[in-house]
Amino acid sequence: MRDTGEADLRAMFGAGSWGGPSSWCLACAAVWAGAGGVVAAVNSAAPFDHGSWLAAYLVLVGGLSQASLGVGVQLVHATGSPAHVAYTRLALWNLGTVVVPAGVLSTDPDLVSAGSFVMLAALVSFSSAAVNPQVRGRTLVYQLVVAALAGSVLVGSALGDAAPGSWL
Repeated sequence: MRDTGEADLRAMFGAGSWGGPSSWCLACAAVWAGAGGVVAAVNSAAPFDHGSWLAAYLVLVGGLSQASLGVGVQLVHATGSPAHVAYTRLALWNLGTVVVPAGVLSTDPDLVSAGSFVMLAALVSFSSAAVNPQVRGRTLVYQLVVAALAGSVLVGSALGDAAPGSWL
C-alpha cells in the first residue's frame, strides 16, 4: 500500500489539531507573510532603504521557510520532542526573523550575526527533531530543506558582511 501523506495532512490540519507547535509555525508564517505584504505596499507608496529586501525577507524567511519547517516536522512524524523544545525552536526562528532585519536596517553587522546564529540554532533543533527511519524519503527531503536554509543563512550573513557568513 502506497502512503500518499493524505492521512498525515488530515491529522495535522483536521478538527482538534489547532494549538500544536506545527500549527503555531503556520500561524506565525501567515503573520510574517502578511507583514511582508504590508511592507511591500508601504515601500511601493513611500520607498525606503532595504524596503524591497525586507518585504521579500519577511515573506520568504518568516513565512515560507517557517511553514516548510513546521509542516515538514509533521510529515516526517517527528514526535520525539517535548512540547517545550518544539516551542523553543519556534521562538528561536521567530527571534532570528526579527533580529536579522533589525541589524540590516540599522546597518549593525553584530545584530545580523546574532540573528543568524539564533536561526542556525533553530535549524539544528528542527533537524534533530526530524529523524524517522520509517519514512526515509520524507526525512531526507526535510533534512535537505533544513540544510538549504542553513546555507541561505550563511549566504545572507555574508551579504550583510556579518559572521558567520563573512568567515566564508
